[in-house]
Amino acid sequence: MVKIIERAGLVAWPKPFHNLRASRQTELAAVHPIHVVCQWIGNSAAITQAHYLQVTDGYFDRAAKSGAKSGADSV
Repeated sequence: MVKIIERAGLVAWPKPFHNLRASRQTELAAVHPIHVVCQWIGNSAAITQAHYLQVTDGYFDRAAKSGAKSGADSV
């Protein structure tokens, strides 16, 4: 995969397969129950949370639009 990325004139990112899997698992977990996503992907909820789920900019954007406050604001 790295060769394909480089042939396209791009810079390959670290651990491409792991990062692609993590991105997809994060996307699926935002829409479907975690036990369903784990069955599809083939790992456990503990492994998913420890190694695959990511915090995306979309989460921050939704929180900002909803008027959510950070923990520091509530003190």
